[in-house]
Amino acid sequence: MFKIRILIILYLSFTNTFIIAQRCEDTDKRLFHLLPDTIPGKINCVDSIGFKQGWWIDYTLKYNPVEIPDVLPKGDYVEDYSFGNYKDNIKTGDWISVANVHLIHVTRKDNYFYSKDTIIVTSGFEGGGWNESQLYFNSDSSIIKSSSLSPDEKYPVCIECNKNVMKGKECLMTFRNEKIKDFPIERFDMEFYSSFLDYKREKKEINTKLGN
Repeated sequence: MFKIRILIILYLSFTNTFIIAQRCEDTDKRLFHLLPDTIPGKINCVDSIGFKQGWWIDYTLKYNPVEIPDVLPKGDYVEDYSFGNYKDNIKTGDWISVANVHLIHVTRKDNYFYSKDTIIVTSGFEGGGWNESQLYFNSDSSIIKSSSLSPDEKYPVCIECNKNVMKGKECLMTFRNEKIKDFPIERFDMEFYSSFLDYKREKKEINTKLGN
């Protein structure tokens, strides 16, 4: 009898652990336009230590009280969403972002690649056209590299940052291997996003110097 009780306790413990590890969400796929049929019914799973695993849809559920003809029906809706895979709370592979109301279309595509000491994020996204970028980080983010290509440009703006160089000049921005500026690493995010729209004069001068 004692052995049977032990087996029952072990079985229940295993079952409870399995259930917790498989805590997932049933999502109404009808809310998500352009969502591939290959996405499983069980998504947004969290394991026993709270890590996101498997297929995920990142979204916010909203409610529309009055139908807007040809734009939005009455009821629950999702304005925009992104979907892809998580492994141990980290995005992996391809992630797609979708504008989900009225003019339904893909707004962004990201790919996440990881190796032993490298993270590379390759992206394409809207912004006056289809912008393209690539971000590289080493394991401790002491080295960061990026390239950003605007839709009307032949050449990307490149940024390379190294925390081990002179304070305040850790990052170097170049265009066609010609220096545009250097700046502190704390400004990387701001300068990266600015590189798609700003520095038109500097790029024009470099193109004139080097020829198109």
